[in-house]
Amino acid sequence: ELVQSFQEELMIETKDRLHREGRIVKQITDASTLLTERLEQETSQRDAVVTELRQRITRNEEGRKDADLRFETLIEKELRALKADLEMEVMERKMEDDDIVEALNRYTDQLQSSLNVIS
Repeated sequence: ELVQSFQEELMIETKDRLHREGRIVKQITDASTLLTERLEQETSQRDAVVTELRQRITRNEEGRKDADLRFETLIEKELRALKADLEMEVMERKMEDDDIVEALNRYTDQLQSSLNVIS
């Protein structure tokens, strides 16, 4: 009878242990499932953020390229205008120099003719 009592207690303890182990396994499984879901959710959110950031970077780069192109076009236009102004200034100065040379030649001719008259 003592042996039977021990066997019954052993059976009860074994059932309790199996029951506890089953609860522990279920808790671990539930926790693992929850952790996996949260990890997938966070991964998905981070992927969405990364995608948004990449799109922003692309838009910013395109905007910067457009701004650079507009700036470059403006600078080229201004350089062409400056070159045209410079060429015009060079032509005007050459004409003025020619006018000065012509005036000096007339002065020199008049001076020589006055000297010839005096002599």
